[in-house]
Amino acid sequence: MGKPGWVGYGMWIVSLGLLACEQPVAEEHPEAHSFGGASAPRTAFPLKPSDPVASEAREENSRNSGSSTEDSDANPADGCLTKLDCATPSSLGSCLEVVCELGECLVVPTGDGEVCTTPDFESNLCILQAVCNSGKCVQVEEVDCPAAGDCMTNQCNPNTGECVLATEPGCIPAASCVYDGDCIGAIELAPCEMAECIEGTCVAESAEKDSLCFLEQWTDSSCIVGGHCTDEGTCAPTMMPCDDQDPCTTDSCSPELGECVFIEDEEACGAERGRPQGTLCDETILCEDGICEDGICISSCESGATCPIGSYCDFEGACQTLKGMGDSCEEDGECVSGACEGSLFGDKECVCLDHTSCPEGYFCATAGVNSCEPIEGICEGTCFSDKECGSDAICAGFPSGQCVVPGSNGVGQLCCRDAQCASGVCGADGLCQCNEDWDCQEGVCDTSLFGENICVECTSDSHCSMDSFCAEDSCTERYPVGTSCSNDSECISNVCGSAGFCQCASDTDCGPELICSLSLFGANACVECTQNSDCSAGHYCDVEICRPRVSVGEACWEDMECLSGACSSSSGTCECKVNEDCGESLLCDTSLFGENTCVECQDSDDCGPGLYCQGQICLEEKEYGALCSKDDQCSSGICETTCTCIEDSDCPNTLTCSTSIFGQNSCVICTEDAHCGEGFSCHEQSCTALHPVGHSCTSDEDCLSGRCDGDLFGEGNCACDMDSDCPMNQLCEQNWFSPNECVLLD
Repeated sequence: MGKPGWVGYGMWIVSLGLLACEQPVAEEHPEAHSFGGASAPRTAFPLKPSDPVASEAREENSRNSGSSTEDSDANPADGCLTKLDCATPSSLGSCLEVVCELGECLVVPTGDGEVCTTPDFESNLCILQAVCNSGKCVQVEEVDCPAAGDCMTNQCNPNTGECVLATEPGCIPAASCVYDGDCIGAIELAPCEMAECIEGTCVAESAEKDSLCFLEQWTDSSCIVGGHCTDEGTCAPTMMPCDDQDPCTTDSCSPELGECVFIEDEEACGAERGRPQGTLCDETILCEDGICEDGICISSCESGATCPIGSYCDFEGACQTLKGMGDSCEEDGECVSGACEGSLFGDKECVCLDHTSCPEGYFCATAGVNSCEPIEGICEGTCFSDKECGSDAICAGFPSGQCVVPGSNGVGQLCCRDAQCASGVCGADGLCQCNEDWDCQEGVCDTSLFGENICVECTSDSHCSMDSFCAEDSCTERYPVGTSCSNDSECISNVCGSAGFCQCASDTDCGPELICSLSLFGANACVECTQNSDCSAGHYCDVEICRPRVSVGEACWEDMECLSGACSSSSGTCECKVNEDCGESLLCDTSLFGENTCVECQDSDDCGPGLYCQGQICLEEKEYGALCSKDDQCSSGICETTCTCIEDSDCPNTLTCSTSIFGQNSCVICTEDAHCGEGFSCHEQSCTALHPVGHSCTSDEDCLSGRCDGDLFGEGNCACDMDSDCPMNQLCEQNWFSPNECVLLD
């Protein structure tokens, strides 16, 4: 390929910006090794424009290879020789490098796991380390901020590298409570949730079906007048009621108009049969009874009894719809409420008869002309009669009071009047107090605090279980023996001593391991023992404590301290009586008058095989040659100043026991030739090698042939006696004047 010119190089610089988005893989080159994901591709890269450094590198490369740049087949004009021939842009990044492979410049990833950085990482002090991964610099370690508490965040600030503790927006921490009323406004609730106090914490629970709710997105919908909770706990819209009680119309709410629309239904009511009483009419729309008055079908009547429900009979004998509150009237029977009143000089109008005639949230005020007035809120404003407070509340207080729901609040809940509390007592602090024990859900009523009666666990011991007493309004477990006390009821034993500590009255007060000692006048205490029989086997009672008995030889004061039952008065240590007092492998030595001791042996018969008794200790028997004083000290059973032998087995290694020397047997190498083996003879209790024919000798025992002959000069040599005494291919030659010798066959 041709070397790119400056124009091509400039175009390459432009295309380099697209390198991160598009990196074509050179098919003839293998992919780079991947650090944590897919292998990063190697990308073909343009040559670097000629410069002195690159030219110098090429010339040096040519000199090293033994060829000139002019003669080389890998001419830079056709490709690169080293990576110096390749351009390396500054924007390449710390995890990519340019290399020259097979005459082509390639972009390849650097080694995975190498430490790297980017401008973004350098400016972010929360990033502690980044490494190369498939050609990209990735974050592997950052500042670890500890977990924050409820409704708090703990995040690292990139500008400082420090953890910053902040309150989480919109988060409300869990609120503590005693009653459900304490949770009002304490926690955030969804439209169909209600707050309850569960185990001292306010939590959200699903509201009851048909409870009122509302969603903010409904504010723009004029036909939605409210909402209600469904079985699924969702808030469903309550539509504007549009029912004109006219079966001849289709009723609906118009979102555009924000009001009900009633459209005539030709199929439901036709002009042929007429429309029912109370429905719309005109010249073209007939009525069933034939009377259309003011655009409404009415019925003829003689009295109200002959009119439909919800209507009355007027003076003209027509059934008219009952009039609502505030409509002008002449008679009580014309009004829905059943009451038509007016001032002395004013017109009459329909008014309320009692609070049931008024809409929800209102009561019937009877001072002067009856009228519906708003009901006072609970503990809000001043009331003078119960009817001002609605159907569920009363007006508590004289001469003026406040509306309260009688007996609605328990002990500890907010109140404004005594009548509001189930106990009938509202404290000066605005909280319901108890008056009797039954006012408390748990515990009893403490009336000892003047004006501040509260529910407590107990006020006397009788309110607590048998194993507890009442202390500061709480039941506390009775104290065990030895605990400080102020009265008998505080102690398990019901005995608080004069010293201010609980004492025992019987063994049951001391638990399974101790007994009650009555020996201390006025201060009974739980102890381990009062006599030896109170202690387990191998123990004795020492000042009300069971202590282990000691073995023979250990210090003692009295016989009961010893396992043997005998304490020597002379040595102040335990002594034995019988062998069993000494344990395994020991004997009780009674030979010493006044103090018996445990020993290993009294004579060698007390020791096992291979042992002898010396100084009442069993020792290993001595081997041949060791110094000795008695026969039983030697394994051979013979002591002659040192241990000697009786038989060969008493000697070490392969030595033989010689009994030929009078006075003391000894271990020697041999006593006869049979002890030395073939080719050797026993000479002066040592094994000597036998000599072949021709070797000098002093006796027949020195020769293999068993024959030592002297020559004319008196020197002895081993001679043959028969051909078998000679080596192979030799015969024994008989000589008269010299020893026989072995000669070769002719």
